[in-house]
Amino acid sequence: MPKGQILVLILILILSMVFLIRSDGAAKTMYVTETTWVKVNSGPGSEYKVIARVKTGDPVTVLGQEGGWYHIRTAADEEGWIMSSLLTEGKPLTDQVNALATKTQEQSKLIAQLSEENKSLKKYAQMFENSAVELNRLKEENLRLKDRHDLLWLGVGAGILSIGWIIGLITGSFYRRGKAKYRYSFD
Repeated sequence: MPKGQILVLILILILSMVFLIRSDGAAKTMYVTETTWVKVNSGPGSEYKVIARVKTGDPVTVLGQEGGWYHIRTAADEEGWIMSSLLTEGKPLTDQVNALATKTQEQSKLIAQLSEENKSLKKYAQMFENSAVELNRLKEENLRLKDRHDLLWLGVGAGILSIGWIIGLITGSFYRRGKAKYRYSFD
């Protein structure tokens, strides 16, 4: 027999032994139903000795089934049998309700936190809006003051021009009078 065929036969033999011994890969997790405690028996029937107890919500690994009984392994690594009507594939309602209650509490806290942040943001928005209104008011006042300032300097300039013109008229008339009255000659 060639070496390749021998290796294939050995591999097939090893794989078949692994699957025959135990197949935990096919095991599935189920949960104890809504009863408080469930007895785990040493065999598939109520006449067998009780070897352990599991409570509602405890996960167990189903290793096999015989009649109306599941062969299981507990989280404490104990193997036994439980009536199939006492196991469910879904998590028990009490666990689901507890998980939802916890999630509700977390979301309530988050809502309260977001409400506080919202109040704070509204306060800042109001402050920003007030600042924007104040800024516009100050801009308008600045323009009015600038116009008033320009008018003031226009008035000052006109006043200086008027005073200069009046001084010029007054001194000019004295000069003409003075020439006519006082004619001195320095020759």
